[in-house]
Amino acid sequence: MIVINIGGNRFRLIAAIHFNRGKVYVRHVLTLPTTTEGTGSKIDRSTRGLKSPTQEGRAMTTKTKPATKKTAIRGGTPSAAYWSLLERFPLRPLATAKDLDAAIALVDELIDRPKLDAWEQAFLDVLGDLVEAAEEEQHPIDAAPDGETFLTLCEEKCVTQQQAAVELGIANSTLSSVIHGKRRFTRDHLRRLSVYFGAPVGTFAE
Repeated sequence: MIVINIGGNRFRLIAAIHFNRGKVYVRHVLTLPTTTEGTGSKIDRSTRGLKSPTQEGRAMTTKTKPATKKTAIRGGTPSAAYWSLLERFPLRPLATAKDLDAAIALVDELIDRPKLDAWEQAFLDVLGDLVEAAEEEQHPIDAAPDGETFLTLCEEKCVTQQQAAVELGIANSTLSSVIHGKRRFTRDHLRRLSVYFGAPVGTFAE
């Protein structure tokens, strides 16, 4: 798993890369909270006063969950272009690697077209969902260990383990135990980490 800061640290992309298949799987696209001013510190303002888990969950959902916009078609006759695509590639679960590769090639082709009609876009939406489901089944991504994820996020935030321990209110010995795989983060730890790094709780294995 890698974390990439975009646009002067205004956005954060968390992705997994399968080098053997030449694929990049985007796990999260996040907008980062405003940082403190005048101190040189990158501590999120939200860490100054931790809210209840319910409140934090609502806030994090609003800030970081990207909206997925699908093409809505109400009635009407499918276009000839749609029927052509359906004849060329019937929409169905992608059971084999060959089916998946063919679907990905068609997705790339449709994305590269300068313009799609509403029905072509609807076809692309459904095909994209089928590709995503097949990728998850045929090429599952193992979750990175919590310790590895923690160190990656610390590096991106430009803080040391010791500094993060103080600012998170989590004992440094506890963080060391997680890093060495001797224990896991608790629910309270995950809540604090989510707010501190501006990342969903699901970023960690749990």
